[in-house]
Amino acid sequence: MRYEILAVVGSRNHPDLDYVREMITQTAAKYPALYGMVSGGAAGVDTVAKQYALDSAWEYLEYRATHPLVPAYLSPRDALIYRNTLIAATCDIMLAFTKETRGGTLDAIAQAKRFRRKLITIED
Repeated sequence: MRYEILAVVGSRNHPDLDYVREMITQTAAKYPALYGMVSGGAAGVDTVAKQYALDSAWEYLEYRATHPLVPAYLSPRDALIYRNTLIAATCDIMLAFTKETRGGTLDAIAQAKRFRRKLITIED
C-alpha cells in the first residue's frame, strides 16, 4: 500500500516540539510516497506538523473545529470529536503523540483504528 497523507496529532502542551519534528522527519523518510499532511490546527504538535508540511512543500489540510465540514450545531466538544473523525478519514498514516489517559488525541487514535489507518503512536 502507498501511504500518501500523514496525520499528526498530539497535545497542545507537548514538552519537546523539536522531538515531534524529528519523529515527523523519520516517518517521512520511512514512507517516501508521503506528499501531504492533515492536522487539527491547534498549538503545539499541530503547529509543528503544519510547519513541516510547508517547509517540505507538501499539500496541507487543516481541520479546525470551525471547519465548514464540521456542523455548526455541534457543541465545542462534539465539534472536536467530529474534527478528529475528518482527520482520521483523510489520512493514510496517523502519527500520534500521547501519554494522556483521555482526551482528543486518544479519540483521534480510536478514529484511526476505526478507519483501519496505519497508526504510529509515540507515548512520551
